Amino acid sequence: MDESFSQQQDTEPKVIAIHEYQNQLKGNVCFDKGDVMILLNDSNPDWWYVRHLKNGEGFVPKNFVSKMESLESEEWYAGEIQRSTAEDLVLAAEMPRGTFLVRKREGGEYALTINDLKYDSLDVKHYKIRPLDNASGFYITTHKVFPTVRDLILYYSKEPGDLCCRLTYPAQKLFG
Repeated sequence: MDESFSQQQDTEPKVIAIHEYQNQLKGNVCFDKGDVMILLNDSNPDWWYVRHLKNGEGFVPKNFVSKMESLESEEWYAGEIQRSTAEDLVLAAEMPRGTFLVRKREGGEYALTINDLKYDSLDVKHYKIRPLDNASGFYITTHKVFPTVRDLILYYSKEPGDLCCRLTYPAQKLFG
């Protein structure tokens, strides 16, 4: 690959596949989960035009990809789902203590939902992820503030802090 193409790739917006897409229709691009593509046009509300390194240019369904660096590209982000659905996802069969997800709440705030299985007793904990008033960070408790939700999740994946337990596994997302 020549250097100018590589530099161009670094500055153009990218999307990551959050689901596999193997539709062979003319004008569409097939891809596997995790593939990274360059976003060329996102003006259509349902189909984005991308350049895939191996499969060329074409349309992809917007709900199968997410812009890089967005929460939607994170395995643990579930989007706008109900609290009860979040509980079902973290308590899915065989999921261990510490299984978690982040969901968007009404009003634009976020919530962290954690499987807190103890001694064969199913339990779920919910924590509000609040933004700072000046929009310069996020917190669960005011004594520990993070610049992004991603940074908050990384921290609590290493140590539990004030949470019920350390975050261990992202819950399986709902399709679509």
